[in-house]
Amino acid sequence: MIREHLRAPALTALHRVLVSARSQAIEHPHAVARVLDAAELMPLLFLSQEDASESFRALLVVISCEPGGFAAILAEYDDSVATAPR
Repeated sequence: MIREHLRAPALTALHRVLVSARSQAIEHPHAVARVLDAAELMPLLFLSQEDASESFRALLVVISCEPGGFAAILAEYDDSVATAPR
């Protein structure tokens, strides 16, 4: 599971990853494949019985290392988490 106060930022980040991957598919096809390999695990973390919030962020870190502006998604996620009501 993703902690309740992190769900909206996590879903927003996942959406941004998918949209960015689509826009980068022609220019960086191998990077997009690696991004999608990581992103495909993200929805499963919402279904986990254990807290998977740190695992979600760890996947964002992996994704942020790829070319094509993915690092901004991690930064936006961290900013959202910092200001999310608990």
